[in-house]
Amino acid sequence: MLHGVAWLACLVASSAASATQNCPLYHTGKGQYDPSGPILVDDTWHLFPDAAKWGHATSTDLIHWDYNHPSTGFSADTGSISVTDQGTFAIWPGMGAHTGALFMSTPSSGSSSNLDNWTLFGNVGHGGSRDPGRAMQLNSGWYLPVGIHGVLWFKDYSNGSMTNLTLTGNLLPFGQDNITEFECPDVFELDGKVVIVTATQGTKGWTQFWVGTITDDDLSFVPEYTSKLDFGHPGISSLYGAKTGTNRHAPFDRRVLFGFGGWSQSGPCDRWYLLPKELSISSTTHKLLQHPVQELVQLRNATRSECFMVDVLFLSCANLCSVLVLSLLCPCSCSFLVQYHWHSNLFFCIFWTTPSHVRSKDGTSIVASGQVEVIVACPVPKQGLPLSGVVGVDVLQGVNAGNVRVGFNFDTNVSFAALDGRIDAAPMPLFGDGYIKLHVFVDGNLVESFYGDGDYFIFSASNNTVDTKDVSNVVVNTAGVAGCVVDSWALSL
Repeated sequence: MLHGVAWLACLVASSAASATQNCPLYHTGKGQYDPSGPILVDDTWHLFPDAAKWGHATSTDLIHWDYNHPSTGFSADTGSISVTDQGTFAIWPGMGAHTGALFMSTPSSGSSSNLDNWTLFGNVGHGGSRDPGRAMQLNSGWYLPVGIHGVLWFKDYSNGSMTNLTLTGNLLPFGQDNITEFECPDVFELDGKVVIVTATQGTKGWTQFWVGTITDDDLSFVPEYTSKLDFGHPGISSLYGAKTGTNRHAPFDRRVLFGFGGWSQSGPCDRWYLLPKELSISSTTHKLLQHPVQELVQLRNATRSECFMVDVLFLSCANLCSVLVLSLLCPCSCSFLVQYHWHSNLFFCIFWTTPSHVRSKDGTSIVASGQVEVIVACPVPKQGLPLSGVVGVDVLQGVNAGNVRVGFNFDTNVSFAALDGRIDAAPMPLFGDGYIKLHVFVDGNLVESFYGDGDYFIFSASNNTVDTKDVSNVVVNTAGVAGCVVDSWALSL
Protein backbone atom coordinates (compact mmCIF):
# COMPACT_ATOMS: atom_id res chain seq x y z
CA MET A 1 0.00 0.00 0.00
CA LEU A 2 2.83 2.38 0.81
CA HIS A 3 4.27 1.80 -2.65
CA GLY A 4 0.96 2.91 -4.17
CA VAL A 5 0.72 5.95 -1.92
CA ALA A 6 4.21 7.08 -2.88
CA TRP A 7 3.56 6.76 -6.60
CA LEU A 8 0.21 8.50 -6.21
CA ALA A 9 1.87 11.34 -4.35
CA CYS A 10 4.43 11.81 -7.09
CA LEU A 11 1.74 11.60 -9.73
CA VAL A 12 -0.24 14.34 -7.99
CA ALA A 13 2.89 16.49 -7.68
CA SER A 14 3.74 16.06 -11.35
CA SER A 15 0.17 16.79 -12.42
CA ALA A 16 -0.11 19.91 -10.25
CA ALA A 17 3.18 21.32 -11.52
CA SER A 18 2.15 20.59 -15.11
CA ALA A 19 -1.19 22.32 -14.69
CA THR A 20 0.37 25.57 -13.47
CA GLN A 21 3.81 25.50 -15.07
CA ASN A 22 2.84 27.51 -18.12
CA CYS A 23 1.13 30.37 -16.26
CA PRO A 24 3.39 33.16 -14.96
CA LEU A 25 4.92 32.64 -11.52
CA TYR A 26 7.06 35.73 -10.95
CA HIS A 27 4.98 38.32 -12.81
CA THR A 28 2.42 40.31 -10.81
CA GLY A 29 -0.72 42.38 -11.30
CA LYS A 30 -2.93 39.88 -13.12
CA GLY A 31 -6.04 41.66 -14.41
CA GLN A 32 -5.06 44.99 -12.81
CA TYR A 33 -4.75 46.97 -16.08
CA ASP A 34 -3.03 50.38 -16.06
CA PRO A 35 -0.59 51.04 -13.18
CA SER A 36 -1.49 54.56 -12.08
CA GLY A 37 0.84 56.82 -10.12
CA PRO A 38 4.03 54.75 -9.70
CA ILE A 39 6.26 56.51 -7.21
CA LEU A 40 9.16 55.68 -4.86
CA VAL A 41 8.65 56.90 -1.28
CA ASP A 42 11.24 56.13 1.43
CA ASP A 43 12.58 53.02 -0.39
CA THR A 44 9.07 51.68 -1.07
CA TRP A 45 7.48 51.62 -4.51
CA HIS A 46 3.77 52.41 -4.77
CA LEU A 47 1.40 51.48 -7.62
CA PHE A 48 -2.31 52.26 -7.90
CA PRO A 49 -3.91 49.71 -10.28
CA ASP A 50 -6.91 50.88 -12.29
CA ALA A 51 -8.91 47.66 -12.01
CA ALA A 52 -9.59 48.22 -8.31
CA LYS A 53 -10.49 51.91 -8.79
CA TRP A 54 -6.99 52.90 -7.94
CA GLY A 55 -6.20 50.04 -5.62
CA HIS A 56 -2.84 50.22 -3.90
CA ALA A 57 0.19 47.92 -4.10
CA THR A 58 3.64 48.35 -2.57
CA SER A 59 7.05 46.76 -3.00
CA THR A 60 10.55 47.28 -1.66
CA ASP A 61 12.25 45.22 -4.40
CA LEU A 62 10.05 45.62 -7.54
CA ILE A 63 9.38 41.84 -7.47
CA HIS A 64 7.27 41.01 -4.41
CA TRP A 65 4.15 43.20 -4.25
CA ASP A 66 1.71 43.66 -1.38
CA TYR A 67 -1.84 44.36 -2.59
CA ASN A 68 -3.29 44.35 0.93
CA HIS A 69 -3.91 48.09 1.06
CA PRO A 70 -7.23 49.93 1.01
CA SER A 71 -8.44 51.07 -2.39
CA THR A 72 -8.50 54.83 -2.88
CA GLY A 73 -11.77 54.53 -4.80
CA PHE A 74 -10.70 57.42 -7.03
CA SER A 75 -11.58 56.15 -10.50
CA ALA A 76 -11.33 53.20 -12.86
CA ASP A 77 -9.25 55.32 -15.21
CA THR A 78 -5.57 56.20 -15.20
CA GLY A 79 -4.03 59.10 -13.33
CA SER A 80 -0.85 60.13 -11.56
CA ILE A 81 0.79 61.13 -8.31
CA SER A 82 2.38 64.58 -8.60
CA VAL A 83 4.78 66.06 -6.08
CA THR A 84 5.60 69.78 -5.80
CA ASP A 85 7.05 71.94 -3.05
CA GLN A 86 3.43 72.37 -1.90
CA GLY A 87 2.77 68.69 -1.30
CA THR A 88 1.76 65.35 -2.83
CA PHE A 89 -1.31 65.17 -5.07
CA ALA A 90 -3.27 62.33 -6.66
CA ILE A 91 -4.91 63.56 -9.88
CA TRP A 92 -7.36 61.43 -11.87
CA PRO A 93 -9.99 61.90 -14.59
CA GLY A 94 -13.72 62.12 -14.09
CA MET A 95 -15.99 59.57 -15.73
CA GLY A 96 -19.60 59.53 -16.95
CA ALA A 97 -21.20 62.91 -16.28
CA HIS A 98 -17.80 64.18 -15.09
CA THR A 99 -15.86 63.23 -18.24
CA GLY A 100 -13.34 65.94 -19.05
CA ALA A 101 -12.92 67.03 -15.44
CA LEU A 102 -9.80 66.46 -13.36
CA PHE A 103 -10.11 65.58 -9.67
CA MET A 104 -7.50 65.85 -6.93
CA SER A 105 -6.88 64.38 -3.48
CA THR A 106 -4.06 64.79 -0.96
CA PRO A 107 -2.76 62.27 1.62
CA SER A 108 -4.77 62.34 4.83
CA SER A 109 -3.09 63.13 8.13
CA GLY A 110 -0.65 60.35 9.00
CA SER A 111 -0.62 58.93 5.45
CA SER A 112 2.06 61.06 3.89
CA SER A 113 4.51 58.14 3.84
CA ASN A 114 2.27 55.10 3.33
CA LEU A 115 -0.22 56.83 0.96
CA ASP A 116 -3.02 54.60 2.29
CA ASN A 117 -5.63 57.27 3.05
CA TRP A 118 -6.57 60.34 1.02
CA THR A 119 -8.71 63.46 1.44
CA LEU A 120 -10.73 64.60 -1.57
CA PHE A 121 -10.24 68.21 -2.67
CA GLY A 122 -12.52 68.10 -5.71
CA ASN A 123 -12.55 69.29 -9.33
CA VAL A 124 -9.37 71.16 -10.25
CA GLY A 125 -9.57 71.40 -14.03
CA HIS A 126 -11.55 70.80 -17.18
CA GLY A 127 -10.91 70.48 -20.89
CA GLY A 128 -8.96 67.27 -21.03
CA SER A 129 -10.34 63.85 -21.75
CA ARG A 130 -8.54 61.52 -19.36
CA ASP A 131 -5.31 60.01 -18.01
CA PRO A 132 -3.39 62.94 -16.47
CA GLY A 133 0.35 62.32 -16.06
CA ARG A 134 2.74 63.41 -13.34
CA ALA A 135 3.39 67.15 -13.21
CA MET A 136 6.81 68.49 -14.16
CA GLN A 137 8.32 71.86 -13.28
CA LEU A 138 9.53 74.12 -16.09
CA ASN A 139 10.79 77.72 -16.06
CA SER A 140 7.29 79.22 -16.16
CA GLY A 141 5.62 76.89 -13.68
CA TRP A 142 4.14 73.43 -13.21
CA TYR A 143 2.62 71.50 -16.13
CA LEU A 144 1.05 68.08 -16.60
CA PRO A 145 -0.01 66.08 -19.68
CA VAL A 146 -3.55 64.82 -20.34
CA GLY A 147 -4.91 62.54 -23.14
CA ILE A 148 -6.74 61.49 -25.34
CA HIS A 149 -6.99 63.38 -28.69
CA GLY A 150 -3.35 64.42 -28.53
CA VAL A 151 -1.06 64.99 -25.57
CA LEU A 152 -2.66 68.09 -24.05
CA TRP A 153 -0.58 70.38 -21.85
CA PHE A 154 -2.17 71.79 -18.69
CA LYS A 155 -0.58 74.51 -16.58
CA ASP A 156 -1.16 74.82 -12.83
CA TYR A 157 -2.06 78.42 -12.01
CA SER A 158 -2.00 77.83 -8.24
CA ASN A 159 1.80 77.85 -7.90
CA GLY A 160 2.19 74.12 -7.27
CA SER A 161 -0.97 73.51 -5.23
CA MET A 162 -2.58 71.72 -8.22
CA THR A 163 -5.96 73.42 -7.63
CA ASN A 164 -6.24 75.37 -10.90
CA LEU A 165 -5.24 73.30 -13.93
CA THR A 166 -5.88 75.00 -17.27
CA LEU A 167 -5.31 73.81 -20.83
CA THR A 168 -2.54 75.92 -22.37
CA GLY A 169 -1.10 73.90 -25.24
CA ASN A 170 -0.73 70.61 -27.08
CA LEU A 171 2.61 68.80 -27.00
CA LEU A 172 1.56 66.18 -29.56
CA PRO A 173 -1.43 66.95 -31.81
CA PHE A 174 -4.12 64.55 -33.01
CA GLY A 175 -2.68 62.62 -35.95
CA GLN A 176 0.96 62.93 -34.86
CA ASP A 177 2.80 60.08 -36.62
CA ASN A 178 -0.64 58.82 -37.75
CA ILE A 179 -1.78 58.27 -34.16
CA THR A 180 -5.34 59.27 -33.31
CA GLU A 181 -5.67 58.06 -29.72
CA PHE A 182 -3.25 59.02 -26.95
CA GLU A 183 -3.83 57.24 -23.63
CA CYS A 184 -1.88 57.39 -20.36
CA PRO A 185 0.53 60.15 -21.49
CA ASP A 186 3.70 60.44 -19.45
CA VAL A 187 6.12 63.36 -19.90
CA PHE A 188 9.43 63.50 -18.05
CA GLU A 189 13.04 64.67 -18.23
CA LEU A 190 15.74 62.04 -18.68
CA ASP A 191 19.46 62.42 -19.43
CA GLY A 192 19.07 66.01 -20.62
CA LYS A 193 16.10 65.31 -22.91
CA VAL A 194 12.31 65.36 -22.59
CA VAL A 195 10.54 62.06 -23.19
CA ILE A 196 6.87 61.48 -24.00
CA VAL A 197 5.41 57.98 -23.60
CA THR A 198 1.82 57.23 -24.53
CA ALA A 199 -0.37 54.21 -25.24
CA THR A 200 -2.13 54.35 -28.61
CA GLN A 201 -5.18 53.06 -30.47
CA GLY A 202 -6.90 51.15 -27.63
CA THR A 203 -7.23 47.36 -27.67
CA LYS A 204 -5.45 47.12 -31.04
CA GLY A 205 -2.69 49.47 -30.05
CA TRP A 206 0.82 49.71 -28.70
CA THR A 207 2.97 52.14 -26.70
CA GLN A 208 4.94 54.85 -28.52
CA PHE A 209 7.69 57.16 -27.29
CA TRP A 210 9.20 60.44 -28.46
CA VAL A 211 12.51 61.98 -27.39
CA GLY A 212 13.06 65.70 -27.91
CA THR A 213 12.97 69.13 -26.29
CA ILE A 214 10.37 71.61 -25.05
CA THR A 215 10.46 75.10 -26.52
CA ASP A 216 11.57 78.12 -24.50
CA ASP A 217 7.99 79.22 -23.87
CA ASP A 218 7.32 75.80 -22.25
CA LEU A 219 4.28 75.23 -24.49
CA SER A 220 5.47 73.08 -27.41
CA PHE A 221 7.46 69.91 -27.95
CA VAL A 222 10.06 69.36 -30.70
CA PRO A 223 10.50 65.61 -31.37
CA GLU A 224 13.92 64.31 -32.39
CA TYR A 225 13.31 60.55 -32.29
CA THR A 226 10.23 58.34 -32.12
CA SER A 227 9.62 54.60 -32.11
CA LYS A 228 7.52 51.88 -30.55
CA LEU A 229 8.40 51.03 -26.99
CA ASP A 230 7.36 47.41 -27.58
CA PHE A 231 7.29 45.70 -30.98
CA GLY A 232 5.01 42.88 -29.85
CA HIS A 233 1.72 42.20 -31.61
CA PRO A 234 -0.67 45.16 -31.03
CA GLY A 235 -3.30 44.46 -28.40
CA ILE A 236 -2.13 40.92 -27.62
CA SER A 237 1.60 40.85 -27.04
CA SER A 238 2.30 44.52 -26.59
CA LEU A 239 2.98 46.68 -23.55
CA TYR A 240 0.07 49.01 -22.82
CA GLY A 241 -0.91 51.61 -20.25
CA ALA A 242 2.76 52.34 -19.56
CA LYS A 243 3.68 54.76 -16.79
CA THR A 244 7.09 55.59 -15.37
CA GLY A 245 8.00 56.04 -11.74
CA THR A 246 10.80 57.80 -9.95
CA ASN A 247 11.65 59.23 -6.53
CA ARG A 248 9.16 61.38 -4.69
CA HIS A 249 11.75 64.13 -4.41
CA ALA A 250 15.02 64.95 -6.15
CA PRO A 251 17.44 63.51 -7.01
CA PHE A 252 15.48 61.66 -9.71
CA ASP A 253 18.29 59.19 -10.30
CA ARG A 254 16.26 56.47 -11.98
CA ARG A 255 13.22 56.16 -14.23
CA VAL A 256 11.39 52.82 -14.03
CA LEU A 257 8.76 51.79 -16.59
CA PHE A 258 5.60 49.87 -15.60
CA GLY A 259 2.78 48.58 -17.80
CA PHE A 260 0.62 45.57 -18.64
CA GLY A 261 0.30 43.23 -21.59
CA GLY A 262 -2.23 40.86 -23.12
CA TRP A 263 -5.21 43.25 -23.22
CA SER A 264 -6.88 41.36 -26.07
CA GLN A 265 -6.09 37.92 -24.65
CA SER A 266 -8.57 35.59 -23.02
CA GLY A 267 -7.53 32.69 -20.84
CA PRO A 268 -6.17 31.71 -17.43
CA CYS A 269 -2.76 33.30 -17.99
CA ASP A 270 -3.58 36.68 -19.54
CA ARG A 271 -3.19 40.35 -18.59
CA TRP A 272 -0.19 40.69 -16.31
CA TYR A 273 2.11 43.56 -15.47
CA LEU A 274 5.31 43.21 -17.45
CA LEU A 275 8.66 43.19 -15.70
CA PRO A 276 9.76 46.69 -14.66
CA LYS A 277 12.40 48.27 -16.88
CA GLU A 278 15.09 50.87 -16.31
CA LEU A 279 15.03 53.67 -18.90
CA SER A 280 17.92 55.73 -20.25
CA ILE A 281 18.76 57.76 -23.36
CA SER A 282 21.43 56.67 -25.85
CA SER A 283 24.17 59.29 -26.00
CA THR A 284 24.75 58.55 -29.70
CA THR A 285 21.30 57.93 -31.22
CA HIS A 286 19.09 59.77 -28.65
CA LYS A 287 16.98 56.63 -28.58
CA LEU A 288 15.12 55.54 -25.45
CA LEU A 289 16.80 52.39 -24.11
CA GLN A 290 15.18 49.72 -21.91
CA HIS A 291 16.97 47.33 -19.56
CA PRO A 292 15.63 44.90 -16.95
CA VAL A 293 15.83 46.51 -13.51
CA GLN A 294 18.77 45.28 -11.48
CA GLU A 295 16.45 43.92 -8.78
CA LEU A 296 15.48 41.03 -11.06
CA VAL A 297 18.74 39.23 -10.27
CA GLN A 298 16.97 38.10 -7.08
CA LEU A 299 14.92 35.72 -9.22
CA ARG A 300 18.02 33.62 -9.99
CA ASN A 301 17.14 31.13 -7.31
CA ALA A 302 15.67 27.89 -8.51
CA THR A 303 14.36 26.20 -5.35
CA ARG A 304 10.66 25.42 -5.73
CA SER A 305 8.06 23.65 -3.60
CA GLU A 306 4.61 22.06 -3.72
CA CYS A 307 2.60 20.83 -0.71
CA PHE A 308 -0.01 18.06 -0.73
CA MET A 309 -2.39 16.16 1.53
CA VAL A 310 -2.69 12.42 0.63
CA ASP A 311 -5.04 9.82 2.13
CA VAL A 312 -3.10 7.07 3.95
CA LEU A 313 -5.83 5.08 5.72
CA PHE A 314 -3.68 1.95 5.94
CA LEU A 315 -0.39 3.59 6.80
CA SER A 316 0.71 2.63 10.31
CA CYS A 317 1.75 5.34 12.71
CA ALA A 318 4.70 3.15 13.65
CA ASN A 319 6.01 3.33 10.10
CA LEU A 320 8.20 6.33 10.75
CA CYS A 321 10.50 5.36 7.92
CA SER A 322 7.87 6.55 5.41
CA VAL A 323 10.01 9.58 4.62
CA LEU A 324 12.82 7.36 3.38
CA VAL A 325 10.51 5.00 1.51
CA LEU A 326 8.71 7.86 -0.22
CA SER A 327 12.02 9.33 -1.27
CA LEU A 328 13.19 6.02 -2.71
CA LEU A 329 9.97 5.19 -4.55
CA CYS A 330 9.24 8.63 -6.01
CA PRO A 331 10.34 8.86 -9.66
CA CYS A 332 11.10 12.54 -9.17
CA SER A 333 14.27 14.15 -7.87
CA CYS A 334 12.69 15.41 -4.66
CA SER A 335 13.18 15.80 -0.97
CA PHE A 336 10.28 15.53 1.50
CA LEU A 337 9.12 17.01 4.75
CA VAL A 338 6.47 14.60 6.13
CA GLN A 339 4.07 15.16 9.01
CA TYR A 340 1.85 12.18 10.03
CA HIS A 341 -1.69 12.66 11.35
CA TRP A 342 -3.38 9.89 13.44
CA HIS A 343 -6.40 9.46 11.20
CA SER A 344 -6.22 9.55 7.42
CA ASN A 345 -3.92 12.19 6.01
CA LEU A 346 -0.26 12.49 5.18
CA PHE A 347 0.86 16.07 4.66
CA PHE A 348 4.12 16.64 2.86
CA CYS A 349 5.96 19.24 0.84
CA ILE A 350 8.14 18.52 -2.17
CA PHE A 351 11.17 20.71 -2.75
CA TRP A 352 13.11 20.39 -5.97
CA THR A 353 16.10 22.24 -7.30
CA THR A 354 17.29 22.85 -10.84
CA PRO A 355 20.73 24.28 -11.71
CA SER A 356 20.55 27.97 -10.80
CA HIS A 357 23.14 28.97 -13.40
CA VAL A 358 24.55 27.34 -16.51
CA ARG A 359 27.25 28.98 -18.62
CA SER A 360 27.98 27.52 -22.02
CA LYS A 361 30.99 28.77 -23.95
CA ASP A 362 30.06 26.62 -26.93
CA GLY A 363 26.73 28.40 -27.09
CA THR A 364 24.49 25.35 -26.77
CA SER A 365 23.75 24.39 -23.15
CA ILE A 366 20.82 26.11 -21.46
CA VAL A 367 18.63 25.60 -18.40
CA ALA A 368 15.42 23.67 -19.16
CA SER A 369 12.64 25.37 -17.23
CA GLY A 370 9.32 27.13 -17.67
CA GLN A 371 10.79 30.08 -15.75
CA VAL A 372 14.21 31.02 -17.05
CA GLU A 373 16.49 33.93 -17.89
CA VAL A 374 18.86 33.62 -20.85
CA ILE A 375 21.62 35.95 -22.06
CA VAL A 376 23.21 35.19 -25.43
CA ALA A 377 26.33 37.17 -26.36
CA CYS A 378 28.21 36.49 -29.59
CA PRO A 379 31.17 38.45 -30.96
CA VAL A 380 30.44 40.19 -34.25
CA PRO A 381 32.52 38.49 -36.99
CA LYS A 382 35.44 40.56 -38.25
CA GLN A 383 34.12 40.29 -41.79
CA GLY A 384 30.79 41.75 -40.65
CA LEU A 385 27.41 40.40 -39.70
CA PRO A 386 26.24 37.11 -41.21
CA LEU A 387 24.24 37.35 -44.43
CA SER A 388 21.85 34.56 -43.45
CA GLY A 389 20.68 32.41 -40.56
CA VAL A 390 19.39 33.05 -37.05
CA VAL A 391 20.95 33.61 -33.64
CA GLY A 392 18.42 33.23 -30.87
CA VAL A 393 16.51 31.04 -28.42
CA ASP A 394 13.69 28.55 -28.92
CA VAL A 395 11.34 28.55 -25.94
CA LEU A 396 9.62 25.15 -26.17
CA GLN A 397 6.74 25.55 -23.77
CA GLY A 398 5.09 22.18 -24.26
CA VAL A 399 3.69 19.66 -26.71
CA ASN A 400 0.52 21.64 -27.38
CA ALA A 401 1.50 25.01 -25.94
CA GLY A 402 2.60 27.99 -28.01
CA ASN A 403 6.31 27.76 -28.74
CA VAL A 404 8.29 30.96 -29.23
CA ARG A 405 11.48 31.65 -31.18
CA VAL A 406 13.22 34.94 -30.44
CA GLY A 407 16.46 36.36 -31.78
CA PHE A 408 18.08 37.97 -34.80
CA ASN A 409 17.27 36.96 -38.38
CA PHE A 410 20.08 37.90 -40.74
CA ASP A 411 18.11 36.86 -43.83
CA THR A 412 15.58 39.63 -43.19
CA ASN A 413 17.87 41.81 -41.04
CA VAL A 414 15.44 42.11 -38.12
CA SER A 415 15.11 41.36 -34.43
CA PHE A 416 12.11 39.10 -34.08
CA ALA A 417 9.77 36.98 -31.97
CA ALA A 418 7.81 34.23 -33.75
CA LEU A 419 4.71 32.83 -32.03
CA ASP A 420 1.34 31.33 -32.99
CA GLY A 421 1.98 31.62 -36.72
CA ARG A 422 2.95 35.29 -36.62
CA ILE A 423 6.28 37.12 -36.55
CA ASP A 424 6.70 40.30 -34.51
CA ALA A 425 9.71 42.22 -35.82
CA ALA A 426 11.83 45.13 -34.65
CA PRO A 427 14.82 46.75 -36.39
CA MET A 428 18.23 45.16 -36.09
CA PRO A 429 20.21 47.04 -33.41
CA LEU A 430 23.59 48.55 -34.07
CA PHE A 431 26.37 46.29 -32.80
CA GLY A 432 28.89 49.03 -32.17
CA ASP A 433 30.21 47.33 -29.05
CA GLY A 434 31.24 44.27 -31.04
CA TYR A 435 28.65 41.85 -29.65
CA ILE A 436 25.32 40.44 -30.73
CA LYS A 437 23.26 40.54 -27.53
CA LEU A 438 19.94 38.92 -26.65
CA HIS A 439 18.43 38.96 -23.15
CA VAL A 440 15.30 36.82 -22.61
CA PHE A 441 12.97 36.27 -19.65
CA VAL A 442 10.55 33.33 -19.79
CA ASP A 443 7.70 33.03 -17.30
CA GLY A 444 5.31 30.33 -18.47
CA ASN A 445 3.41 31.66 -21.46
CA LEU A 446 5.08 35.09 -21.22
CA VAL A 447 8.37 35.81 -23.00
CA GLU A 448 10.09 39.21 -22.76
CA SER A 449 13.07 39.80 -25.08
CA PHE A 450 15.61 42.62 -25.08
CA TYR A 451 17.70 43.10 -28.23
CA GLY A 452 21.12 44.74 -28.41
CA ASP A 453 22.02 47.07 -25.57
CA GLY A 454 18.41 47.73 -24.63
CA ASP A 455 17.71 49.05 -28.15
CA TYR A 456 14.50 47.12 -28.79
CA PHE A 457 11.99 45.08 -26.82
CA ILE A 458 9.35 42.51 -27.80
CA PHE A 459 6.78 41.01 -25.45
CA SER A 460 5.31 37.65 -26.55
CA ALA A 461 2.29 35.99 -24.95
CA SER A 462 0.71 32.70 -25.96
CA ASN A 463 -2.99 32.00 -25.43
CA ASN A 464 -2.39 28.26 -25.46
CA THR A 465 -1.50 27.20 -21.92
CA VAL A 466 -3.03 23.72 -21.71
CA ASP A 467 -0.16 21.27 -22.09
CA THR A 468 3.26 21.96 -20.60
CA LYS A 469 5.01 18.65 -21.03
CA ASP A 470 8.60 18.69 -22.28
CA VAL A 471 9.22 22.31 -21.29
CA SER A 472 12.69 23.25 -22.50
CA ASN A 473 14.78 26.03 -24.03
CA VAL A 474 17.27 25.67 -26.87
CA VAL A 475 19.88 28.02 -28.32
CA VAL A 476 19.65 28.50 -32.09
CA ASN A 477 22.69 29.51 -34.15
CA THR A 478 22.06 28.69 -37.80
CA ALA A 479 24.04 31.83 -38.69
CA GLY A 480 27.20 30.00 -37.66
CA VAL A 481 28.55 32.79 -35.43
CA ALA A 482 31.51 31.41 -33.46
CA GLY A 483 32.44 32.20 -29.87
CA CYS A 484 28.94 32.66 -28.43
CA VAL A 485 28.61 32.58 -24.65
CA VAL A 486 25.23 31.66 -23.18
CA ASP A 487 24.29 32.29 -19.55
CA SER A 488 21.00 30.89 -18.26
CA TRP A 489 19.31 30.77 -14.88
CA ALA A 490 16.22 28.98 -13.62
CA LEU A 491 14.07 31.62 -11.93
CA SER A 492 11.69 31.55 -8.99
CA LEU A 493 10.31 33.84 -6.33
